[in-house]
Amino acid sequence: MFGILKKYTVQLCPEVKGRVTLHGNPISNLEIKRSLTYPEDTEVDTTITDEGGYFHFEPKSMKSRLPGNILHEVAIRQVIDLHYEEERYLLWANSQRQIETPPKVKECLLTLNGDLSTPKVQQNFESDESRSLSVRTISICRW
Repeated sequence: MFGILKKYTVQLCPEVKGRVTLHGNPISNLEIKRSLTYPEDTEVDTTITDEGGYFHFEPKSMKSRLPGNILHEVAIRQVIDLHYEEERYLLWANSQRQIETPPKVKECLLTLNGDLSTPKVQQNFESDESRSLSVRTISICRW
């Protein structure tokens, strides 16, 4: 009974650092949007690229009792995108299946560097702990 009352810290997104370029040239004053969804609530925040095309988001977490429910399946949706000249570009999109962000994903989100001339692709990052904890992303960024 006491386990039901426990609140868990759910990491919606770790710190994000990145850069946006077009054919290698930085794009300044560009709005970057981050949307985080768990389980049905969505939090949206934005930031603006500086003169070098760099941007940053602080880590975001929340407290929830849901991970203590045996029937609950964790699904944290992360989307980081932008619009440039009437086109949408996907810097990062994934669905995370655990309440803590895997180390490889944290590494990627600290170097979220995307060139708008690069096509988006699906990429898989295998977890060191388990293949079932691998993360599949769609992104214009490469690592």
